[in-house]
Amino acid sequence: MGEAKRRREALRQSFLKMVDLWSFPETEWERDLVVELSRRPVLRVPRAPDWWLEYTRMVPQQCHVNARFMADSDPEYEHVTGWWPQSGNFALHSVVRHKGQLMCVTPPQSFLRGMSDHVDFIPDPMIEWSDEGADSRAYRDGVRLGAGVRADPAEAIRCQELFRDRLLAGEDPLRALFRP
Repeated sequence: MGEAKRRREALRQSFLKMVDLWSFPETEWERDLVVELSRRPVLRVPRAPDWWLEYTRMVPQQCHVNARFMADSDPEYEHVTGWWPQSGNFALHSVVRHKGQLMCVTPPQSFLRGMSDHVDFIPDPMIEWSDEGADSRAYRDGVRLGAGVRADPAEAIRCQELFRDRLLAGEDPLRALFRP
């Protein structure tokens, strides 16, 4: 298998995992949280420069691990968890606070490089982390958090199923992601 084909297949598998993370039953708790988050101010948090992300070996799609690593490695950094608004949904996201300033320390996936130099972010001091074996899990109000919460769960699930079908049919992962 060629390198390009291997990368495409790895991306397909990554996207399929993402679909699974966002495909969960709707709850009243989720609806209430979306209403609450929709009323909060959104901050523009700058991304760390690409050279710094490469130098520190930060990993795409591992924002919680990256922020925790920074906080554990240097007392000047604080792990801050909250929400990244994305097309009506709110993705669970972590950044760091350094000398009073928030900064995103997670590089975008390679196909998104050159995108925005900031992320929108809603800090949430109600989120708590619990070490469970080798993993850390985020909780809010005693509810274990997944990838995020959805403004329209039925529509989000419909879109995720359409995306899954495209991926499983062998469509190029980026084309499947970006086409309507």
